[in-house]
Amino acid sequence: MMMVQDGFAQLADCGFRVFTSVVSRANENRGILDAGSKTLTSDTGGLNGFGHINEYPEASIIKFSEEHGFLDLEDCKMKPSVGDIVTVIPNHVCVAVNMVDELVMVQNNTILQTVPVAARGMLV
Repeated sequence: MMMVQDGFAQLADCGFRVFTSVVSRANENRGILDAGSKTLTSDTGGLNGFGHINEYPEASIIKFSEEHGFLDLEDCKMKPSVGDIVTVIPNHVCVAVNMVDELVMVQNNTILQTVPVAARGMLV
């Protein structure tokens, strides 16, 4: 999302997405994702929130615990339900990739292959 914000890319150019599910809806304008700072990273890259939810672009991921993302859904006309799978474009892809052991390559909702993140957690 940092590259989109700076005008170097469009949303459609962003190939890295995190699939996550809505695990709670405490009230009409709040929700919880099962992806937190360990998945999406707490690096905002100078942006508001912690990523862009493709299916609900008006939603905001406003804060994190390590395992959960807290949603503000106030500006959404349509709102997700518990169990819905959403895709998030993180603000900073480099840090998000470094948080996982492997990437899953998906095209048209079909898994093509997995790719190990060989340098995960490595310092150069």
